[in-house]
Amino acid sequence: MRTFRLFLIVQIAALTALLVVAAGMALVGSFTSGPAGGSKFFFEAALFFGALPVVAVGAPIYFALIRYGKPRWFYIILLGIAPGVVALPFDVLLGGFAIVCGAAVASLTHLMCRGLGPNNSFKPKPLRGSA
Repeated sequence: MRTFRLFLIVQIAALTALLVVAAGMALVGSFTSGPAGGSKFFFEAALFFGALPVVAVGAPIYFALIRYGKPRWFYIILLGIAPGVVALPFDVLLGGFAIVCGAAVASLTHLMCRGLGPNNSFKPKPLRGSA
């Protein structure tokens, strides 16, 4: 039950991070192409192109990294930019957009999930001289 709860926490954190990044991209879009059209387009693009990679790939792999005690920044950023790198040969603009958004979503997810994972505080310390 604890494993499933941890998985749900990671999924919720990843989707929350995606919403925050999509809102940030909408803010960028409102400055670049006017308040009406650009912000809606960037928000919808970030959600549309980001939801499936976040739910199906990013969050489960991040959950596995937490379970095995390996959530390091290098792996997190690599995990975030991987979908964008895959999309680069097909469309440079979409790939660049996915790299920036993916790195931001992965970083925010990692910041929200700090403290989850194995806890070694319950292991007793050996007595002095007993080893």
